[in-house]
Amino acid sequence: MNLCFVTQEIDKVPSGVVSVINQLTSKWNENDQLFILTNKNHWAYETFKDNFYNNPHIILESLPFILPSERYFNLTKNIRNIYLLLFIKILIRPLRWLEMIVAIIWLKGWLKDRSIYSVISHNGGWPGGELNRWIIWSSWLSKTPCRYLVIHNLPWTPPFFIKPFEFIRNRLIESISTKIITVSKSCADSLKIGANFKNVPNVIYNGISYPNNIIKFKNNTQDERIVRIAFVGELHPRKGVDVLINSLEYIKKPCELILVGSGNSEYEDELLLLSEKQQWRTKFVGFVSDMEKYYMTFDVVVLPSIELESFGMTLIEAMSYSIPVVCSDFGGMKEVVKDKLNGYVVLANNSFLLGKRLDNLVSNPDLRRRMGVAGKERMLEKFTADIMVYNYQRLCNADL
Repeated sequence: MNLCFVTQEIDKVPSGVVSVINQLTSKWNENDQLFILTNKNHWAYETFKDNFYNNPHIILESLPFILPSERYFNLTKNIRNIYLLLFIKILIRPLRWLEMIVAIIWLKGWLKDRSIYSVISHNGGWPGGELNRWIIWSSWLSKTPCRYLVIHNLPWTPPFFIKPFEFIRNRLIESISTKIITVSKSCADSLKIGANFKNVPNVIYNGISYPNNIIKFKNNTQDERIVRIAFVGELHPRKGVDVLINSLEYIKKPCELILVGSGNSEYEDELLLLSEKQQWRTKFVGFVSDMEKYYMTFDVVVLPSIELESFGMTLIEAMSYSIPVVCSDFGGMKEVVKDKLNGYVVLANNSFLLGKRLDNLVSNPDLRRRMGVAGKERMLEKFTADIMVYNYQRLCNADL
């Protein structure tokens, strides 16, 4: 059977979608022929290429043309004037409809030529990337038997004047999809309400491969280095990194905050100014493609998101290294972290409460060890790549 995994991303930021596609394709049944289709300028194309080099079971391809969102990104990435941005968006908008028709026709032929039986389109949020939606339309037109739309994040709230269009589009895309899948119960409920889907989407939790024989904890003494608290992800206001930096003032014992990731440059400048006011050091690492050597040095990992966080891949990655985790009570993160078992769940956007929980962990190595071990056990029970792949394959096989 020929299957096609689809992903669209432009800017180079840490991505749970890329991690999931890597895991799914590397562990999928080798009797199936897999295709990975990306947009032309997908930042992880070379990563996929390196991972699946000389693997006849997996074929990597990208679009031969750029998408409207890629063009807009290229035109506006250095522009800060909101009126100029709006003018450019209005100017190029009419081209989008023509490009959509051409792209859908091309994608329909591409699917036919490769005899694709199942399309699994991994969409970041909703409505997300146009390639993720257009491939569903193309697979319906080409009579591809199975069409799965996987939505990894919460829906946006559209302006009132385009809500009718959004309602019609969302109901149509649901009607032609074999199934809609998402990554947490929280996200499923949000999509039913915020995206007007008639049915609650199927839930398949994300999963990862885990390092073997690693029990990650440290018994810090006065002779050892200070405790390292880490954030891994996109540096964006919705991630609440400013809340995390402000929480440092409530931590009594020496610690160091490590920020791994890239993102909004203006927000990064704001974070830098905030960090300079704190008593404990904050280190900006930037984007990292290979996280193993970093996770091995972390004592606590924090994901303090305040919006649009449906799961939190960072959390299960940290748990795989037996690192205790702290997250906010927003979205699907509280389905991953059990409060006071493998970490803490704190009220979102509250630096004081976050700081108090971090202070508990910084000052208590035995607590870090106990929560870290519990996290590894929970990850092995619910969030492994093998479990995720099994659930996707079972879903596909049910529709054969």
